[in-house]
Parts: sequence; structure tokens; C-alpha cells
Amino acid sequence: MEYTIYTDGGCSLNNKMMDCPGAYAFIITTDGDVEIAKECEIEFSTTNNRMELAAAIQGLSWLIGKKIEGLESHDCVVITDSKYLKDGYHEYLPIWKNNGWRKSDGSPVLNQDLWKMLSALSPEFNSLRFQWVRGHSNHRQNCEVDMMVQKKLHELRKPRLSESRKKVLSREVPV
Repeated sequence: MEYTIYTDGGCSLNNKMMDCPGAYAFIITTDGDVEIAKECEIEFSTTNNRMELAAAIQGLSWLIGKKIEGLESHDCVVITDSKYLKDGYHEYLPIWKNNGWRKSDGSPVLNQDLWKMLSALSPEFNSLRFQWVRGHSNHRQNCEVDMMVQKKLHELRKPRLSESRKKVLSREVPV
């Protein structure tokens, strides 16, 4: 059996600083496109790339956490619109591990904690691969996880009423 995990992550301020709220989402399907899980969570003080990684890690962790019998004999493909995630996993992860989590210029790998978590999840499957799709390109599940992330980010941006203001607004106005 093959599991497919559709992932997306994003931040409200897509910058490289660890100071913006973000969200990640995943949808998991089995052979025949049967949906078995769908989740979206928020994190504060994060980056876009961390959210892309978190989506994949949480989706894989969800599958592993279900203790599916024989999971190690199943294949898993992660569909992502993040070349950072796809290329990082297939092209750079083995090199980073061999270089002591250092890039070719000797600097430490960014998001090393999450890359290590992702690497540790890989042996749980017969095969794990990442496939890139163009974001916002009418790929149904990619658009759905993107909408899940954008909805969470929109909720974060909504102004919150203070408790005292809520009380004032809830009082009946005499006529």
C-alpha cells in the first residue's frame, strides 16, 4: 500500500526571521485517494521553511502514531510545493549528515532540528520520497492544504476583542 501526504506550510510575514506566526497542514490518503487524515495547526515565532518541514514531519508522525501493522513495508510519498523540502530531503540531507550537519561553506544547516526529525522518520517506511508540485496550480489537494493554512493565518490576523470590550458589546442597549 502507498500512503500519500499532501503538505503545505506558511507564515503571515514570509521572512527569514523567527518572529512571525505560521501554520502547517497535511492531508493523508491511501491507494485510491481515500482520505484518512486532515490536520492544520499554528505555531508562533517561526519561518515559512520551518512550517513546510513541520507539515511533512507531522503527517509522517501521524501515520507512525497510528501503529499501522506492517507500516515499514509500505511506501509513502509526500507531495509538496516546497522545493526547499523536496530538494533538501533528496539532494542535501545525506550530504549534511555526512558533513556533521554543516553546509559546504562550513556553516551550520538551517532548521537542523527539523531535518534531524525528518531523517529519523524515514526508516519507518519501505520507501519515502518527496514529489514537488507547482503551488496554486489547480492541484486539488495542494490547493486544499494551502487553503487550510491560509484560513489559520487569517484567523491569527483577526483583531481580538478584549474581555472588557466583549462585556460592553454584549449588554443590552435600552430603547
